[in-house]
Amino acid sequence: MKLDLLLLRRIALWLSIFGIFTFIYDFGFYQSAFTQRSIDGFYFLVLLVGVISTFSRYFRNQHLIQRKVFIFDLTSVLYTLYILYVYVFTGEPF
Repeated sequence: MKLDLLLLRRIALWLSIFGIFTFIYDFGFYQSAFTQRSIDGFYFLVLLVGVISTFSRYFRNQHLIQRKVFIFDLTSVLYTLYILYVYVFTGEPF
């Protein structure tokens, strides 16, 4: 289980790094409709993996909940879930 969490954190890190480059490409160049939908889907994946990674950290070590960073993580996760909700149910791009 510990190895799986480490792998999940590494995947989340690399997806986030690649997401930054995708963000730069997204705003720096014109894309076709298909490419833009693919980029939006990738953003969705990055956000979803980030939420899962954050939940897994607190699921594995529940003593972390007592730290002050938990408030920031909770706020960040709730905002991310709101963005995902708006994207999935209304179709609004982020």
